[in-house]
Amino acid sequence: MSETQTSRQADRQLGTQTGRQTRR
Repeated sequence: MSETQTSRQADRQLGTQTGRQTRR
């Protein structure tokens, strides 16, 4: 459950910069 939270936070910061393109 720790990988999902870390991945979600990184996706939120990266997604905001890449326009939410990496939405697995």
